[in-house]
Amino acid sequence: MNEIGSAPGNVQGTVSAMLSNDVLMSLPKKPTFKRKETETQRHWLGPPPKDKRFEFSSIFQGFVLYDSGVEDPHRLIILGCMELLDGLARADVWLADGTFKVVPLIFFQQYTIHFQYQPGIIPAAVYCLLPNKTQTTYDHLLQVLTQLVPAASPKQIPVDFESAAMSAFRKASPDATLRGCYFHLCQSVIRKIQEIGMKESYERDPDFSKAVLCLPVLSRVPKEDIQEAF
Repeated sequence: MNEIGSAPGNVQGTVSAMLSNDVLMSLPKKPTFKRKETETQRHWLGPPPKDKRFEFSSIFQGFVLYDSGVEDPHRLIILGCMELLDGLARADVWLADGTFKVVPLIFFQQYTIHFQYQPGIIPAAVYCLLPNKTQTTYDHLLQVLTQLVPAASPKQIPVDFESAAMSAFRKASPDATLRGCYFHLCQSVIRKIQEIGMKESYERDPDFSKAVLCLPVLSRVPKEDIQEAF
């Protein structure tokens, strides 16, 4: 086990597996461990920054692949490591996805770009903190990424259904096959059902629910057969 690189939860699990039942019974409960872990992180790392003009601590400098700077009102940061960038450069398949759930409050979204190392093994190569989701920002991100991995030539890039991101990828990788992610298509259908006020029907009417769930499957049907399948 790599004590420095391992996640706290993994370290706890590994150590616990080597302890006797008597010792395990005397240990604090998991919530207590988690609270202590959080307190320790805050002690060593300090409080999270409250605005985008923060400076990186020296312990993080090795992970900062790009930073547009504290003076940039639309600051963009790319985090990762050279080993994973090498994997990105060699890969035929990239996958890109944005999330709003785990991003620091001072940024709009966290955008990750993964690569297929082996079937079923898809590590994230870069974690990007973005100020918004405009095409200008995605263009900026992919321009920097092209500079970081100039030899990269992905053949396939599944992305979520976001027109700005898809347009930016088409511009940056014109030879790649760009396609939407089926999981995100299913999510977008459910969101639309909620937007148009049919959430209750979806939850209470089994026939209606089944019909809605069939909609994303149309993406698997050949174009010439879609009308008949619908």
